[in-house]
Amino acid sequence: MQHEKVFRHPLTVMEVKYGLAINPQRAVKIQSIIETLLNSITILPFDSKEAEQAAQIRSFLKQAGSPIGAYDVLIAATAVINNHIVVTSNVREFQRVPNLQIENWRSV
Repeated sequence: MQHEKVFRHPLTVMEVKYGLAINPQRAVKIQSIIETLLNSITILPFDSKEAEQAAQIRSFLKQAGSPIGAYDVLIAATAVINNHIVVTSNVREFQRVPNLQIENWRSV
């Protein structure tokens, strides 16, 4: 079995931390586990290549009449540029992005 490396986008940290902030009771139970997990996963860079790709994706989706959220555009662009798979349960939005590989581990 081939083992593939897992990466995270910087925005993922914000999304996870936001989820913990709005649910303090749950945060108490899982925060240390989340911190350990986040600290063990390599953060992908976001620079001019990814920004250019994000602009292209956003423009394409707007012209197609099927835009997605700004954060999702940035995550998708980073994955496309680096030829990575986005693991998400938000398949409905991400499947609109051309050349993006997605997997939903919740449905496995």
